Amino acid sequence: MKAAHGVPVKAQEDIEPTEDDLDEKAYAALLAIFENFIKGIGEQITLDELLEALAALRAKFGIDAALKGFEIDWETAFELLNSDVAKLTNEEKKRRDVLMAAFDNIVDFSVAEEYQMIEDVEDVAGELEWGMETESGLPDWMESLFKKYNLTYMGVENGDIEHALSVALMLYMLDDGTMLTYRTQLDDRVRPWHAVWEGYTVPKMLFPEWLIPPIEHGCRCFLEEETIKGMLDVKAAVYEVPEMPSWFNRTFKESVAKGGRIFSDEHPYFDVKEEDIERLQGMAEKIKKGLLNGD
Repeated sequence: MKAAHGVPVKAQEDIEPTEDDLDEKAYAALLAIFENFIKGIGEQITLDELLEALAALRAKFGIDAALKGFEIDWETAFELLNSDVAKLTNEEKKRRDVLMAAFDNIVDFSVAEEYQMIEDVEDVAGELEWGMETESGLPDWMESLFKKYNLTYMGVENGDIEHALSVALMLYMLDDGTMLTYRTQLDDRVRPWHAVWEGYTVPKMLFPEWLIPPIEHGCRCFLEEETIKGMLDVKAAVYEVPEMPSWFNRTFKESVAKGGRIFSDEHPYFDVKEEDIERLQGMAEKIKKGLLNGD
């Protein structure tokens, strides 16, 4: 995509959430696990095992989106993640840092998401008998809840993941002194609080982490590397690095491009019951080990 301004670091294509063929296939795979459990086919499986199975598959789809954005395949990525850091070049270490930050966050996020989905189902179901048999699939209300998390939300979230990693791909290769400018798509779909930052320019080393796209779900903004002329224009500028506004979406207060999280700890999914925190953390670690071992 050609940017409207000049030379983009990564001009993001329109990532309006769509339930495309890949989303539908991912949803069908997740739904099959859930539906078999509810219908009693997996009656020997505990609720925790269901959560782990869903989260592991959800994480796989999220990681697929990350690798697409970072333009790297699974084999190469996991070879890098499992490498001896001491033997890596500086460039390989930078790539690994971004991938590891994304990998950790996506797994944690997936566990929290499926946890919230099951909590919602339980809240609505009340005294629902989890192992009940159904002849015609799931009750409409239950499939609607499952679809909300595992198709509608997943489509948006995977778009955010891909976008975050596509920005990170270009940023890790730039020197800290490279001048970067925040850009919007300059159309009528740009959110006003995104448009406020149009044209903001500082060196990469000073660019606020919270302002590195995506800065909100479905964000289409991007960063632009300044041309030589652009660098001369800002040469004498006094760089102002603003504090994150109180009204800002704190879900995106970090950036994977700088080794942070794609979805921060302030995302609603991470608001879990205190008594469940340790259990979910253990589950996430188990999934991470399994994925890194190729399970």
